[in-house]
Amino acid sequence: SDPYGLRRAGNGIFQILWHQQWELDLPSLIARGTQEWEDLFSEAKINASVLSQELCDFLRQRLTSLLEEEGFDQDIVQAITGGQGDTCTRVLLNSCDARKRVELMQHLRLNGKLLPIQAVVQRASKLAEKGSLAKEILRAEHVVNSELFEKKSETDLLEAVQQLTPLAESGNCYGKLAEGLAQTAGVLAAFFDGPESVMVMCPDQERQTNRLNLLGIVRNQAAILGDFSRLDGG
Repeated sequence: SDPYGLRRAGNGIFQILWHQQWELDLPSLIARGTQEWEDLFSEAKINASVLSQELCDFLRQRLTSLLEEEGFDQDIVQAITGGQGDTCTRVLLNSCDARKRVELMQHLRLNGKLLPIQAVVQRASKLAEKGSLAKEILRAEHVVNSELFEKKSETDLLEAVQQLTPLAESGNCYGKLAEGLAQTAGVLAAFFDGPESVMVMCPDQERQTNRLNLLGIVRNQAAILGDFSRLDGG
């Protein structure tokens, strides 16, 4: 089933990186290597960009399988490694970072702390998808206008995401970011339900966009940990 030992070789790459705690940019290394092969072996008609993508896809599959074989929950592994585009590339840019996020989310689940975060993020994300906020935006500045707020719950949610911004932007404060997301549960509940709640999809287009952007920031900040839409039991 693996006549050339490719899967074993792929596994070996990650085992070495994890053991040594090396942050190796695999996509760049592969791109350089495949281009070199295309230049050296022109008669083989190698397409460097196609081969590079195939190798990255293969290595992401190896990374996913290795983590699942170690006993991490499949949905948690998929939340980290199962994305497309930039998310897919991210796990190969730093596989040690990917493993760290899997370990954190598994730890949170085992301690009963993941589900509350998951509920917060998934509820916000479901509505945020109705908006158009780019997924790389982590700051509320320029996309959320506090002058359009009608209720205290909007102000409270804005303050919550502003406190989370430096943790999301730091790129490695995963534990603190998870704690911060958990603490937004009450704030988000008040945003959706109760006397201070708001109607996100209100007729006023400007206010609707403002509220969707606010929820989009929550979604984007949580995505620093992983893709919560892939988690079971939400």
